[in-house]
Amino acid sequence: MAETLSLRKKRSVNFSHEETALIREGVMKFDKVLTKKFSSGSTPVTKKIQDGAWAEITEKVNSVGRACRKIDDVKG
Repeated sequence: MAETLSLRKKRSVNFSHEETALIREGVMKFDKVLTKKFSSGSTPVTKKIQDGAWAEITEKVNSVGRACRKIDDVKG
């Protein structure tokens, strides 16, 4: 039992109100990119473009936050 407890992932710090507001703003700013299906049409959306949008949102969150967040934490 003690072995399984030590293998668990440590819980990260809760998001602050400011971090949550930045995530919300970022998702609204990149709404078309984040919600559109991958395509190669006139305005292509690829995983690379979506990952770039999430990276930008994460960078803004990390600039004001108490903890260093990863993209998966922000996507969350």
